[in-house]
Amino acid sequence: MTNFKKLSLIYFLLLTIAAASASFAQTTQPILSGAKATLKNYKALYVLNNGDDKKINSTLRNIKNALSDPRLKGKLEVELIVFWRWCKSL
Repeated sequence: MTNFKKLSLIYFLLLTIAAASASFAQTTQPILSGAKATLKNYKALYVLNNGDDKKINSTLRNIKNALSDPRLKGKLEVELIVFWRWCKSL
């Protein structure tokens, strides 16, 4: 087989693969939605065992986000446990 025939065959195979993969691609965007809150109530536990301001702020932000989630309005009980071992002033 000559080089031209080999290259032509490889080119043909690549085009065939590209055409086949394009035909299997999704054409519509899936509808994404969050999980449904089907229970009467939910409990969340957050633990702070580090005095790093970034971790404290991110934990408080996560609690705020959970409490403001419209799917969980009136259904969420949050508990925050803080270990003060790292606090030198106490």
